Parts: sequence; structure tokens; C-alpha cells
Amino acid sequence: MVFTNGWDNKMSKLKLIILLGVLLNISITYAGHINIDGISTISGTTLNEIEVIQIKSKDGTVLYEANKNGNNTLASVLVEAVKNGIDLRNAYLPKINLSHQSIENSILEYTNLRQANLSESNFNNSNLSGSDLTLVKAKRAVMTNSNMLAIRAVKANLAYVDFTGSDLSDSVLANGNMKYTIFSGTNLVNVDFRSSDLTGAKFSNSNLERTDFRGANLLGVEFSTKQISEAILDKADWFCRKSLKCMKK
Repeated sequence: MVFTNGWDNKMSKLKLIILLGVLLNISITYAGHINIDGISTISGTTLNEIEVIQIKSKDGTVLYEANKNGNNTLASVLVEAVKNGIDLRNAYLPKINLSHQSIENSILEYTNLRQANLSESNFNNSNLSGSDLTLVKAKRAVMTNSNMLAIRAVKANLAYVDFTGSDLSDSVLANGNMKYTIFSGTNLVNVDFRSSDLTGAKFSNSNLERTDFRGANLLGVEFSTKQISEAILDKADWFCRKSLKCMKK
């Protein structure tokens, strides 16, 4: 069979668009026409002229959508949705790249952000309660004054993140990198920090009632007497706790 009018090239682009949608779990719709006649010709608009990017929940519910114009990406559409005050709870966004984005005042409860890149992003005053942040990269992100109850962030890179004034109670932050992370004034009741690296982390005025530090690296960390009496510190690594030579950035 002979293909004309760039059939192979256009079909390759269509396959690439469909594959991208599958990988990111977004619906990217081609709104033109692909009409195949007896000699396999194509008519209609080019494949990259009209596309729709949709933010969807796990069950397929469309939470927000926008036409893909110019440099629009899933990240830029999400930022647009947040700025418009759209409720994005239950969004399905694994592996999304939101690094260096301003996502303040967002509603992202119960969102799947597994393996997402949130490095140096600003989530100030946001609601991420119940969200899955397993394996995220969020180094130097700002998550201040946020509602983050019962999040799951196992094996996450949260080094240098600022959680000042946030509520992380009942969260699981085990086996993670939280070097020099700021938890000042943070509610950490019943949080699981087991086997995490908390070198140089700050816990001033934070609530550590039933907070689990078993097996965690606490080099350079200082707790008040009250915090020590309330937290679970069995087998925590306190070696060189007050020696600056042990605090390597």
C-alpha cells in the first residue's frame, strides 16, 4: 500500500501524542479530521494545531481542561487552574514536573503526586491532606502554613523544605531525605520519620507528641526537654549531635 501526503509522519505524531497522554494520564484530543480514502490520503488540520490538556482524577473525572496553545504544558495548565481557584482534589498527577512553580493557595487534597518533581516550588497556604508524595523530589520547596494531614511521602527528597506553620499530623515520612528541613511551629503529632535522614533539621516550637524517630539520623538536631519526653526516639542516631564537624551540607 502506498501512503501519500505525509501519512507516515502524521501517524507517528499521533502515536506520540497518544503515548504522552497515556504516560501522564491526561487526555490529549486531536480535534481535526483524519479521513482515509481508497488510496490512504489524509485531510484536515495538522496534529499539533488543536489539542486539549485535561487534569483528571483517578476515576477519569475531568477536573480542569485547557487548549494546548503555544508552550502550554500540564504544569502550566495546573498553575492556571490553581490561579482560577479550581478545586483539584483527587487529581491524578504522578511524575508531573512542577519545579520552580508558584502553586500557592491550591486545593490538592488526596492528589496522586508520586515521583513528581516539586523542587523549589511554592505551595504556601495549600491543602494537600491525604495526598501521595511517595518518591517526590521537592528539595527547597516552600510548604509553609499548609494543611498536609496524613500525607504519604515515603522515600521522598524533602531536603531544605520549609514546613513552617504547617500541619503534617498522622503523615508517613519514612526513609526520606530531610536534611536541614525546617519544621518550626509545625504540627508533627503521630508522624512517622522512621529511618529518615534529618541531619540539621529544625524543630523549634513543633509538636512532637507520639512522633516516631526510630532509626532516624538526628545529627545536629536539638529538641526541648518536653519534645524529647513526648517523641519516640528508640534507636535514633544521636552521634555527634552537637558537633558542627558532623553537619555536612
